[in-house]
Amino acid sequence: VHGPPDYRAFKAMHVSLLRSVHRTTDPARAHFFFVPTWDFHGSWGNPEVYLRAHRYVVTHWPFWNVSGGEDHIWVVTRDAGTCSTPWGTVWEQLRSSIILSNWGGITGLGGVPTERCFDVTRDLVVPGVLRANIVRSSPFISFYRSAATAAEAAAMAAASPAPWANRKTLLFFHGALCWQIYDKVRDEHGLKRKCKQKHGFIDHYSFGVRYEIWRRFHHEPHFELRATDLLPPPSHISLDEAMTHSLFCLCPSGTGWGMRVFHSATLGCIPVILQDDGRYPSVLQAFEGLLLDYDEFTVRLEAHQLPKLPSILRNIVGNATRMAAIRVALLRMWTRLLWRVALARPEAKALAGAPDAFESVMAALELRRRHGLKLAN
Repeated sequence: VHGPPDYRAFKAMHVSLLRSVHRTTDPARAHFFFVPTWDFHGSWGNPEVYLRAHRYVVTHWPFWNVSGGEDHIWVVTRDAGTCSTPWGTVWEQLRSSIILSNWGGITGLGGVPTERCFDVTRDLVVPGVLRANIVRSSPFISFYRSAATAAEAAAMAAASPAPWANRKTLLFFHGALCWQIYDKVRDEHGLKRKCKQKHGFIDHYSFGVRYEIWRRFHHEPHFELRATDLLPPPSHISLDEAMTHSLFCLCPSGTGWGMRVFHSATLGCIPVILQDDGRYPSVLQAFEGLLLDYDEFTVRLEAHQLPKLPSILRNIVGNATRMAAIRVALLRMWTRLLWRVALARPEAKALAGAPDAFESVMAALELRRRHGLKLAN
């Protein structure tokens, strides 16, 4: 399969469903209709694949017209989900359907609301596809190989000092601070100029969070904030190893959604999520609200809290009870951010008893089916 692996939730969902007991070939028994669209554009681009799929479904099958498409499910993994872009819109085609999207924001690539962005009353946020080698590096995986049940493995890992040892970095981040990510500068003045540049529809990269945190705190003790915009570039390191030696990992947005929340949670680094511009609602995360309470296992911040970031993190570290509770919650949910179908066989077998992203999608859809919009509201 071509295209970036991170964006392949459309494949993971489709293959998982084909292998699942939840699938039926009898439309009379179906609660939902899944529309498989394998979109290899990655970040953004022409929405033609969805327009063609919609035309095919509407003209070849009677089911769309029965419900107006309300019971049809699409997976859209582009950076800003189904939000309209300069390349086109899917408003007319998908406005009534259920979207499984990696982006839970009501704003598009330009940082403002556009047609058919995430609808909390209808859509679901799902995780991207984490590479199998990252899961293999998880400090938790050995407990799942030896325990009789997933619950026992989570309890053993929470009680063991091993997954949490040698974490000397308070906050870790590695990545570009501003758009364009491939434009490099040589000093802080150049970085400031770069981050003030206008790029049309991408003028709100990460809501400005990446640059602002780096500007304020790149000299903060025990903060390792590695800006790839700067020359010379940061020295080469293993990101997995760096994250397993960090207490917290910064997980901002970029042009849209990213992999950092899933990556850091899998490696035991507590995600610090600041995907908020102070104007519009914070970006919802995978299964947030329906299945997962992100306040339990991450540090969830809003824009106005950014200046207090160091003291917030140090206060949490200083509270042993709070840290223990976060880690227990993290171990209770981290497998829900993984697609089992994308794992190598040993890890898939070890995690067989733990709920994964596909099973979480099924559970979330069942909640929606039974309770309508009550939980979403």
